Amino acid sequence: MCLGRALRRVLVLDTGKPCNRVTPHAHNFLTQDGATPAALAAQACPTVQLLEEAAVAATGRDGDFTITTETGQVLQARKLFFGTGVRDLLPTRPGFSACWGTSLIHCPYCHGYEYHHQPTGMLLNGDMDMALEHARMLRQWTDQLTHVELADRRQVPLAALYLRPGIEQHCLLPQELGCAYTEAGYLQVDNLQKTSVPGIIAAGDATTLLRSVSAAVAGGNMAGVVLNRELLRPW
Repeated sequence: MCLGRALRRVLVLDTGKPCNRVTPHAHNFLTQDGATPAALAAQACPTVQLLEEAAVAATGRDGDFTITTETGQVLQARKLFFGTGVRDLLPTRPGFSACWGTSLIHCPYCHGYEYHHQPTGMLLNGDMDMALEHARMLRQWTDQLTHVELADRRQVPLAALYLRPGIEQHCLLPQELGCAYTEAGYLQVDNLQKTSVPGIIAAGDATTLLRSVSAAVAGGNMAGVVLNRELLRPW
């Protein structure tokens, strides 16, 4: 939107499958709390061109990038922006995929209010200190923490279950272009949303553990300002 309002020529490649597409409502976004992810995406600036295709290859350098789409279209761009997000790696247990984003949730700031004071569970493996910290935080929303299923197969009904799944990058093109990543697997960016490769900017879930629409919008707006300023330079 920032670049579109700056009257820049912008092409967005989008397959229409964001990681929050299964979530019925987005939260923590001022004036848009409760809106659906699809409704938010539909409000893009009208001067921005949208192409519902995936990018499958990328080459080039700052000022002269080439993108190839899944249908074989070859596109040229002076700058690249990646807002490609991440893919959640859910357990293979029955029911996890069907409940993800509705009653199987990852973030109390995103969904905790809708389940406050209701029976809530938490599934965490590994770091016990992290598990205890997360449990203490969840008590702000509910003080009923228990398990979904006990070792003897007894089941306890819950309104919601918190899960922190692993993630993987949704798009590998930044890696192929030489962009650096953090130890946690996120695209490395500076405070201006610049990656380690000149001319490539990134924002959103692909770059940070803080996964929320409002945070992605803030990062995207900064990226737009930075890209516009870089485009003012002569080539």
